[in-house]
Formats: sequence, structure tokens, C-alpha cells
Amino acid sequence: MTSNGPDGWCGSDVEAVLGLAKDHHDPEAASALIAEILASISDGFIALDAELRVLYFNQAAERLLGRTAADILGQPLFEAFPEAAGSLFEQEYSRAIREERTVTFEAYFGVEPYANWYSIRAHPRRGGLLVYFQVITDRKNTEGDLRRAVESLHAVLEAVPLPIIDLDPGWRVVGLRNPAAERLMGTKGGEVLGRPLPLSPVEGEPSVERLAARVAAGGSVEGVDVTVSRADGDEVRCALYAAAVGGPAAGAVCVLADLSGAKRAEEDRLKLEAQLQHAQKLESLGVLAGGIAHDFSNMLMGVLGNASLALLQLPPESPARQAVEHIETAAVRASELAKQMLAYSGRGRFVVQPLNLSILVDEMRHLVSASISKRATVRCLLDPDLPPVMGDATQIRQIVMNLLTNASDALEDKPGVITVATGAQRVDGRYLQTVFMDEDLAEGQYVFLEVSDTGCGMDQDTKKRIFDPFFTTKFHGRGLGLAAVLGIVRGHGGALKVYSEPGGGSAFKVLFPCAEVEAPEPGSAGGAAPASVTSLRGTVLVADDEAGVRQVAEAALTMAGYNVLLAEDGQEAIDVFREHADKIAAVLLDMTMPRMGGEEAFRELRAISPDVKVILSSGFNEQDAITRFVGKGLAGFLQKPYRPQELYERLRQVLGGEGPDA
Repeated sequence: MTSNGPDGWCGSDVEAVLGLAKDHHDPEAASALIAEILASISDGFIALDAELRVLYFNQAAERLLGRTAADILGQPLFEAFPEAAGSLFEQEYSRAIREERTVTFEAYFGVEPYANWYSIRAHPRRGGLLVYFQVITDRKNTEGDLRRAVESLHAVLEAVPLPIIDLDPGWRVVGLRNPAAERLMGTKGGEVLGRPLPLSPVEGEPSVERLAARVAAGGSVEGVDVTVSRADGDEVRCALYAAAVGGPAAGAVCVLADLSGAKRAEEDRLKLEAQLQHAQKLESLGVLAGGIAHDFSNMLMGVLGNASLALLQLPPESPARQAVEHIETAAVRASELAKQMLAYSGRGRFVVQPLNLSILVDEMRHLVSASISKRATVRCLLDPDLPPVMGDATQIRQIVMNLLTNASDALEDKPGVITVATGAQRVDGRYLQTVFMDEDLAEGQYVFLEVSDTGCGMDQDTKKRIFDPFFTTKFHGRGLGLAAVLGIVRGHGGALKVYSEPGGGSAFKVLFPCAEVEAPEPGSAGGAAPASVTSLRGTVLVADDEAGVRQVAEAALTMAGYNVLLAEDGQEAIDVFREHADKIAAVLLDMTMPRMGGEEAFRELRAISPDVKVILSSGFNEQDAITRFVGKGLAGFLQKPYRPQELYERLRQVLGGEGPDA
């Protein structure tokens, strides 16, 4: 029996069987031939009358459906197979009889283990219906697997973030496989079909023609650096991967990995790495500067203290007085240099309080005019409703003066404009990535102080070095101004942004976090006036490992009427205090000493006498020095180098105007 249909058989097969029987002259032989043919085929065959009763049921039907012909012959089909009643079978069989035409359909039928997918052909004949069916379960399963594979592939292509594009042998676009490809190209697939793939290899990479030839020869392309031109004209940096599809010269599929994000990440990484190296360099130099400033301050005690003592004793008409005043002035300037070095290291002295930057700058107008070039015009753009910041007024004044001096120098003694502006702005993470000292700074509201000039500006190399200590572009100067500014800003938890270009002037913007306190009243940037000095009497123990410091302190205290006991280190201070504890009104204690340092000596002194009045003295700032003494009863702090008057004032505050008699 021939098989010329899509399912391996057709409706004419039945006609062919009947034709063979009709041509046979022996009816019995014809019937035997038909029975033999129907019994030999591997597919099921059922003959039904007009009432759809079963007239014939071949052996294949028995095997496939799990029923014997003896059980169902003469029965209505849908009584013999009640599970098929009212189903697609009944509808299609009725339609074949009603319309007198062959009906073909597919259906799932049977009870396990005989359930299968079948391809069924119902062929009407006079007075009945011939039903021919074959198992297609394997084909249906294959189709299902293929459909699921296609659906999975489609889902993967939809979800994969990498653009995938089909190309013909000439690398013209055949199709954009997924939404990522459409997003990359900036257009729908139909708008680029038949056009050359709009990519250009970057310098040093093979040309498109060479890449296409490599793929056409059966090779592949892996990670070639290219730029892809979008429909809107923008160019995107990508890595190209391509391989032949359907054999050499049959076309290609390419995958493009967007490198723009990776390039930005690499640039950000390099920037952060440079910032880290810069911060580490500043930190190392800061430690060095702080140590030098501390030792320098101790040395200056001998100069400044002795000069001040001499002035207290010299009569106004003394011919030596002017020379001593010059010595004192030089020592004060040297101490200011030490303070700048401490400021650079982030260890300058801070008296933190709420400040209004606009008020602070306005109060400095007379200092500003005296500190800059006479050919410079100063404009002040000060926000009258500025939120307060927490800071040290003296240190922030130093920021203003240093930035103004720097701006004045940038004018190079030519006419120009210097602008001082204050204001508030909201700062996000992206902005903070462009500033100095952005470590751990939070997004939010900041107050800014900006000093700009119309001077010579700076190139990139200069900008990279302006905050290095001792770097200067001027013939004169020591190069600590901007380094000190950066240290003060760092100590205040702020940030600094620099704008400059050669010939286009410069602008330095300092950012301070807003304080959650009320702003100071107009007319005062913050701070209190110093109290008056009164003379005292009593015994003071001075403990310091520097002989010059001990000598100055002893002379100053003796001049004021105090009795003085001296100790060269912490251990000696403890021994002296034990012997004279009943007479000692206060202890002036150095922070750093051999054998026993100030912190340990302080604990021992408190153990001997819990009420002892201890004034800590150090070349470092107060905030840095007394951190470990908070809540432990420290009476006061005195930063070196100090004048006798400052020592008297601190003792007056500590002792309250009274002390034990000698």
C-alpha cells in the first residue's frame, strides 16, 4: 500500500483496497484479500455504519486501543469507548458523514497504558464511515520539545543583556535578534535590515573586511574593540564576538558587549586609586608636618617665652625694648608657621562652635583689603540667609586669608577681580566624586565658601600639586598656604573643589556640612571674648622634658608670685607631687615625656589626689591632645608655644582666682 500523504498514508488507500477486491473475480478470495491487507497494516482501521456502530476492528486497532474486536463488534462506537463521547472524535465523525468528505485531525485518546496521540482520517462511504489512525506520540513529543526549546531560546534572547545581530556574508544586517540589540542600535530591526553593520574597529584592530573574511573562512572573532554608531548619532564602545552560522560564507551572528560602563568603571577605579595615593601621601606628609610642628613649638617656647618675660621686666624707655619686641614678633610668626603645619596635618587647634560664614567674611573686609594687591578689585557675594556650620572661627579665617592671598598672587600684579561668595547647595554622590577629601562624605545640604579670581589660571600638572606642602609657583613664599587650607578643611569634615584653566582664572570652593543648630546672631561669626587676667598665689608643679620650657614656665610663674616645683618627666612629677601634695595648687603637665608620659602621669596624680588641678600642655591642638582625657577630670589645656599672659589666664580659670599660700 502506497504512502503519499504527510502522515504516511492518504484517504485513497481505502479505495485502493476496495478496488483490488472489486477486480478480483472470486468474492471469497476478494474478501480474504481485504482481510489480509487490513490485518497486515500497522495502523488502526475501524469500519462504522451510518449509526457509527463498529463493523470492523483490525488487529492494529486492538493492539493500540487495548480492546478486542469480539468485545466491540456491533456496538455503537461511543458506547464501546465512552471516554470519546462528546469529544472531538464525535464532532469530526459527524461532520465527515454530514458533509460527505474526508476529515483529518489529531487527538489524544485512550486510557493508560494505551493513551497516545493519533493522526486520524475519517473517510465517508455509502452507509458508513471508514476510520484510519496512526500513532504520532513520538512526533508530538518531538514537536513539543522543539516548541519548548524555541520558547526557551526566545525567552533567553529577550532576557540576555547582550545585543545579538544576524548578518549576511557581506556583514549586512539580516535581523536584530533581541531587544538588547534594538536598544544598542537605537532603532527597530526593520529599519536597519539590509544595511551594513554600523561599526568601526578602534585603532590597532582589524578592519571590518578582514573580520568578515575571517568568519567566512570558518574562523571566529573574539573581543575585538569596536565603536558602534547608533541611529541618533551617538557612538558606543563595544567588544565584538562573531561566528559563522550555517557553514562558511553562509552568514554570521555577532554579539556586542557594551564596554562603556566598564570603561567608566575603569576610569573611576583609576581616579579612586589616584585619590587614595594622594590621600596616603598627604597623610604621611601630615604626620611628618605634625611631628615637626610639635617639636618646633617646644623650641619656640624658649624664644617666645623669654622675649615676653623680658618685655614684662624692661621699662618702656629701655633701648633694648625694641630689639626684644622684634624677637617676640619673629617668634610669634614662627609659631604661626608651626600652626600652619599643624593645620596641614589636620591637627590644628579647633574651638568648634556654630558659625555663619557670611558674617565671618564680612567682618574680615578690612583684613582683606590690607592683604591683597592694590590693583585687585574685591567683590563679595554673601548669602544673607546662610545656614550655620560647626567650625573654628580662627581656622576658617585662615582659609579665607590663604585663598585670598593665593588669588592675589594669581593676578601677577595686574588689574583683576577677586570674588568671595558664600551660599548653600545640595550635593549628591556624583558631585562628591569630583572634590578633594570626599572620603565618607554624605550627600546632603552643604554651605560653601568660594574664592575666584581672573588671574593666570593653572594647567593640569599644577592643579595636581597645589596642595602638596612646600610646593609653590611663586619665587617667594613657603608653599604651605593651600596645604594648610586642605588640612583645615579635612579637620572640619569638609571638601574642596578646584576649577581652573590656563589664562581663565581659578576658583576654590570649600564645602562645609550644614550644622543642625541655630545660626549665631548677626554681627558675630561666633566665639566669646577672652576674660580678664588676675594675679594669683600658690605652688605650681611644672613637668616637662624640655629644659627651655621648664625655664620659661618657672621664670613666668615666679615673676607672678607663684612658687614653682620642677620635674623632667612623668615619674619625677609623681615623686614630687607625693612629697608636696598638700601645697601644690596646680600641675602643668606635658603630654609627651620619657619614662612616663602625660596620660599615665595624670592617672597616677588622680589616684594620689582626686581633686588635683592638672593643666595639660602640648604642641598639638587641644582636640587632638585631650581626647583620651575626656570625662576624667582634666582641668584645662594650654597649647605651646604660649606667652606668660596665657599661662596666667589659664591658671586663673582653673583656680578660680584663689590658691593656697606658699
